[in-house]
Amino acid sequence: MDDLKLFTSKESDLLLLLKLTHSFNNDIRMEFGIDKCAVINVNRGKIKDCNNFAITDDLHFSSLSETETYKYLGMAEALGINDKNIKENSKVKFMSRLKKVIKSHLSGGNKIRAYNSWVIPSLLYTFGITRWSQTELDDLDRRVRTLMTTHRMHHPRSSVMRLYLPRKDGGRGLLNIKNLHNREV
Repeated sequence: MDDLKLFTSKESDLLLLLKLTHSFNNDIRMEFGIDKCAVINVNRGKIKDCNNFAITDDLHFSSLSETETYKYLGMAEALGINDKNIKENSKVKFMSRLKKVIKSHLSGGNKIRAYNSWVIPSLLYTFGITRWSQTELDDLDRRVRTLMTTHRMHHPRSSVMRLYLPRKDGGRGLLNIKNLHNREV
């Protein structure tokens, strides 16, 4: 793991912690990705500007303004997490991956496996971080079934329950997004 987030109560403590981290990084021959580093100084809930936070003469961190965000473990953050943006980006990524799998020349069983192992994880990552309503999850499941019907993977009058049954029990083995969310959260 090479992502790190540091919290301190005072700016001087942050400087000490950054120097310690820099020293440790030098010991293990690892370098800061300065272009990916940023400092956000929050005092009583308000973001303060701290121009060019410097550890050494050649190591300067830029400061985030109120409108800027940074990516930490794939999530755009600032003072808080913007649930709406994260959900929207996740839905777009989910639908993009789903369309790629459905339009591929894989067999039906392999498309289901690709959906379960490649498409679903793009949403699973957000389940513990953002709040998803049950209707949003139902809507995503419905969109999956609609796309499957459009691309002749699922007959419109076929049983929906059978889609989610395991293959060994005579089902298709598709993972249900709502059930996964409820299990994760």
